[in-house]
Amino acid sequence: MHQVANVFFLIYFIYHILVGIPGIMSVKVTRVLAYNLYKLQLEENLDLKYQYALKALGFYALYTGLLCYFGLTSENAELKAKLLFALGVLTLLRALGRLVSKDLITKAFNLKSDRNIFHVSLNSAMALGMFYVAWHLI
Repeated sequence: MHQVANVFFLIYFIYHILVGIPGIMSVKVTRVLAYNLYKLQLEENLDLKYQYALKALGFYALYTGLLCYFGLTSENAELKAKLLFALGVLTLLRALGRLVSKDLITKAFNLKSDRNIFHVSLNSAMALGMFYVAWHLI
């Protein structure tokens, strides 16, 4: 189970670093990533509040990547399980956020509902997998 946990941590580490750095550095790159990863269409000229929110999310992503790095490099099964459980909760909350805000997301980003349901399903499945592995680590 340690190897499976490490796969989760590695995937999430890479993802959060790759979206975190552009989120802080470049609105243009963030716009491209948002479309390529999620099919979200961000406006060409974002207002300053929106730009700040993207930077804040970039820092949050880097912090999440750091926690994944700690999980990946830890040999302590209890710590690894707790970090994986926390990551599972975060992932499940992301799915729930997409689910309860589906109409807002569709209108704000011109996102088709089937794409949103895909991400809700993917995040939910990943979270359940994380919970299962975390439970079996201890």
